[in-house]
Amino acid sequence: MHPRSKHWHLIDYAIVRQRDVSQVLITRVMRGANCWMDHRLVVTKLRLQLRVPHRKCRKRPACLNIDQLYDHDTREMFMEELNSAILLNTTNGEIAPKWQALSSCILHTATNVLGYKKRQKDDWFDQNDKLLTEALQRHRHILRQANHSSKQVRESGSGIRKLTRAERQMVV
Repeated sequence: MHPRSKHWHLIDYAIVRQRDVSQVLITRVMRGANCWMDHRLVVTKLRLQLRVPHRKCRKRPACLNIDQLYDHDTREMFMEELNSAILLNTTNGEIAPKWQALSSCILHTATNVLGYKKRQKDDWFDQNDKLLTEALQRHRHILRQANHSSKQVRESGSGIRKLTRAERQMVV
């Protein structure tokens, strides 16, 4: 206890990382059953906010381009390649090796004949770039005005959202 202020010194500390200091609510010293002991329990209350662990994203498996099977010539070529590959890979015995050989044969033939599907992003913004840029410039002009009303800003923002929604629906 301090002789003049009659307050107890808090000389024990709770060690906390610098990034977690904002989560510390209060640090106090609690007395035990024996009031005149030199040792006291230091209690720190925290509001813990646990971060979600970062998980590495797995690469998405490539999809086969099965749209090519609508073409009659491609379908015939695929069937011929598959029949010849199955005849070459005939195995006798256990079911597991047969299934492994059949599945690898089908996959290998499909990748050779059909190929993989190429991912394409929607270019709806690039197609309507001029129209959307003009709408954004009008909205920014309203925001830059010194005496703009909240009604004008709200109407302009909702107009931009309606326009982008309509343009995106047109492309799809």
